[in-house]
Amino acid sequence: MKNRRAIAFFLACSAVFALALALAWTYRHPVASVARATLSDLNVEEITSVEIGRTVANGKSEQIAFVRAEGRWRLEKPIQADADEGMVKQVVNAVVFAEVGDILTRPDRELLQRSLRDFGLAVPSLSVTVTARGRRETYSFGRPTAAGNEVYVQQDGLEEVFTVPAETARVLERPLGDFRRHNLFAASRDEILGIGLKDGGEPFSKLVKNDGAWRLTEPVDAPADRAVVERLLEAICSGRIVAYADDGAGAGLGEDEGGYVLSLRNLSGGVEKAIIGAAAGTNEVWAKTSEGAVVRVRDSLLAVCRESQRTVEDTRVFPVEAAAVTSITVDEGFPAYVLSRKTPTDPWRLASPVDAPADADHAEKLLSGLLALRGIDIMLSATNTVKVSVSTEATNFPPCAVLEKSLIGKGRLADLRDRTLIRYPAAKVKKVRVRTSAGVTWDATKYEALVKCLEEGLAAESVDVIAPSKEDFRRCGFDRPSFTFTFELDDPASSLRTLLLGAAAPGGGRYATIGGVDDASFVLSAATVSILTKPVEETLEKK
Repeated sequence: MKNRRAIAFFLACSAVFALALALAWTYRHPVASVARATLSDLNVEEITSVEIGRTVANGKSEQIAFVRAEGRWRLEKPIQADADEGMVKQVVNAVVFAEVGDILTRPDRELLQRSLRDFGLAVPSLSVTVTARGRRETYSFGRPTAAGNEVYVQQDGLEEVFTVPAETARVLERPLGDFRRHNLFAASRDEILGIGLKDGGEPFSKLVKNDGAWRLTEPVDAPADRAVVERLLEAICSGRIVAYADDGAGAGLGEDEGGYVLSLRNLSGGVEKAIIGAAAGTNEVWAKTSEGAVVRVRDSLLAVCRESQRTVEDTRVFPVEAAAVTSITVDEGFPAYVLSRKTPTDPWRLASPVDAPADADHAEKLLSGLLALRGIDIMLSATNTVKVSVSTEATNFPPCAVLEKSLIGKGRLADLRDRTLIRYPAAKVKKVRVRTSAGVTWDATKYEALVKCLEEGLAAESVDVIAPSKEDFRRCGFDRPSFTFTFELDDPASSLRTLLLGAAAPGGGRYATIGGVDDASFVLSAATVSILTKPVEETLEKK
C-alpha cells in the first residue's frame, strides 16, 4: 500500500516537472503551428499601419511607413504625403495572402545543418510590419530559393522558416515614388462641390455644385453648361501624376509667376490646390500639388481647363436639364401646342390643342431641340417663326421666337399626337359591329385578326391633322364614312367607341378618326384597313 502511494506521488511529481520543462522551453523557444496556408490570418480591412524596412543603394537603410485614418492611407515616413491607395492595398494583400510553400522547423534546419544565415535571415535586408487592432506581426525576408520563384521568410518570435512567392518581396521593394498618390487630386468625383480656375492675369472662374446642379458664380452669376462641367470633372479626376521630381526651378509654379491655378472644394469643406506651370517635355507640364510636391502631368489637363473656362457659361435659352421640364409650349397660331407631364417619369401628354396622349419619341426630340437653343437662334424679326417656351416646377421661361424649321426639321407639330387610336385587351371587347356606307352591317366580334389588332393597339401610319375643322372632316370623307366600327367595351369609362373610316388617302390607306371626339384625323395603312374591313368584304363577295 505504501509502495503504491509512493509510486503515484513520484509519477505526479514527474508530470509536473515535465510540464514545467515544456513551458520553459516554449518560453525560450516559441513554436508556432506549422499548418498555415497563407502568411498571416489578419483581417486586411482591420490593418491600420504598414512599415517597410529595407536596405537600398550604398547600404543605406530606408524606412517607409503608412497609416490609415478615416478610411484613407497616408505616407508617414520618410515624408508625410498622401499615399497611392491601390499600391498600399497591394502591399497589404501581398503580405497577408502570400501563399506559404515549404515550412522548415528548427529541428528540420538542424537536421540539414542550416542556420538562418544560409537563408539570408541572420541580417535580413527587407522586413515588413503590419498592425491590426493592436496586434503587430513582423516578417523578415531573406534570399531567394534555388529555383528563384520563392523567397525565405521568418516571422519575428517564431522558429519556422517559410517560403512565399518572390513577388511578395518585389512589391515591398518598389521605389518610394510608386507608393505616393498618383492622382493629382485626392478628392473623388462625387466629393467635388466646387471648382476654381485662374489663368494668370485672367479673371477667376468659380463653379459651385448645389442640389446636383452646377452654377458659375464668378466672374458672373449664370448657369453652367453641364456637358462642359462633366468634361472638366473627367479631366480633373483622371489627371495622373506622370512622375515626382526633385527640382521644378523655373517651371512657373508660383501664382505670381503666371501659373494656372486649379482648386477643388470637397464635401468637408477642404480645399485642394494645384498650380500648373511651364512645359516639362513632350506632352507634359510641371505642376505643384497641394502638398507642395513638384510633379509632371499631361498637358491635356491644362488644355481642358482653359477650354472649359472659356465655354463653361451655359448660353442656352433654356438652361435646365431635360428631366426638370414639366411643360413645353409651341405657338404657331391659335391654339398653341402644349405638352405636359407631372413628373419626369410620367408620359408626355398633349394638353392643347386637344387633350390626348403624346408620341413619346417626337416629344423628346422636340424637348432636345428646345434645350439646345442658343441666343444666336433667337429671331427678332423673321417669317416662318414660332414662339416656344418651357417650364419647370420652379421656373416659367418667357417665350421666344425661333425658326420653325430649325426647331422641328422635317417633322410636323401634328406628329406630337400619339398615333394609337384605340387599344383594349381582347377580354374587354364585348362586341364589334361594322356598317358600310351602303348600309350593310356585320358582327366582327369573332374575327380574331381584328380583335388581335385592337389588343396590340390600332395604330395609324401618320397623323393627318389635329383638331380637324369642318372642311377637314369633309375632305377626309367622315361626313359619309366608308365604314363605321362600333366597339362595345367592358369598360365603364368608355363603354362605346366609334371608329370612322373615310375616303382613300394617298398611298393606298384611308383616313380614320374616333367618331364624336374632337381629336385628330389619322391615316391608316392599306394593311391595317384590310384587317378591319376583310370580314365585310368576304360577306359581300359571298352574297
